[in-house]
Amino acid sequence: MQNAFHIYTDGSFTGHLNYTKKKKNGRARQQPNSTKAKAGWGVAIFDKGIPPQNAEDAVVVIGRLLSADPTDTTPSFDGMQRGRATTTAEANAGANGHVGASRKTSNTAELQAIIEALLFLLAQVDAQRPMIDFHSHILIHTDSRYACGIIRDGAKTNTNETMVNIMAHLWKKTRLAYDIRMVWGQGPL
Repeated sequence: MQNAFHIYTDGSFTGHLNYTKKKKNGRARQQPNSTKAKAGWGVAIFDKGIPPQNAEDAVVVIGRLLSADPTDTTPSFDGMQRGRATTTAEANAGANGHVGASRKTSNTAELQAIIEALLFLLAQVDAQRPMIDFHSHILIHTDSRYACGIIRDGAKTNTNETMVNIMAHLWKKTRLAYDIRMVWGQGPL
């Protein structure tokens, strides 16, 4: 879709390497400390045009990142969002940016990236001068089959129910304002 805004989302989790139960040098690995494991997410929003085809194309010269008007209320927006995925326990301790994750995993980081992109789009609805006009074509690219299955097929899950419900609700709201689609691509994107 050449006449669409392209939004790339990704999430990652560093703690998965600690979950192996293999023994090394006769010593069993310790259970991971969930406060030390990190999960993060990122979103890159590209202006209308041909989507970047590979990592080299994703530079500002070829794929133009969406940017704010200097006179806008958020003139420092550079087309990217990023942050840490937080758990309910961290949110109760005062961490910001919580969207329902009960624990940190790659899937919760992927879901949070999509949720943050949808929240950005819905914030444009209330903006005086939106960066993305209503009924624009938007294509969200993700490397998460888990998230695509939830959005496309309504896949049910026994974990991350709060996050899944939030994402499904935001997806429905966003579909009212924009012509939005989600596509899966082999990652990292």
